[in-house]
Amino acid sequence: MKRLASLIVALGVLGTGPALADARRPADPARWLQPAIGFSGADRQRIDAWFTRYPDYVTRTYHPDGKLPREIDRTLAPADRLPRGVARAPLPWPLESQLAPVPAGVERAIVGRHLVLLDARTATVLDIVRNVVR
Repeated sequence: MKRLASLIVALGVLGTGPALADARRPADPARWLQPAIGFSGADRQRIDAWFTRYPDYVTRTYHPDGKLPREIDRTLAPADRLPRGVARAPLPWPLESQLAPVPAGVERAIVGRHLVLLDARTATVLDIVRNVVR
């Protein structure tokens, strides 16, 4: 009888596990993937200062058309996935070396005129700094 009672209790605990996990899960899918990843305030200031100081550096090294389709450009936000075929370029090394490191599986890229933080595996936008490439 004792074993049966402990088995029932164990099954009850196991049965409520996924329900409790779903209750704690944030509504934003990007936060499931990388819970606390984003550009810090200091990183945003460094990015803005760097692109203000070297406005033509990226245009010399980043030759794709640099434009996103208008509807993507307007609505690009965290938790969105980048469509296939959208040109993206890595961050210039002098700027990348000034920023805080990102975890494995996360990359920074220039997409159109924006700087995005991406989940490298799924191309999901985790954070965005708009209109930095001038």
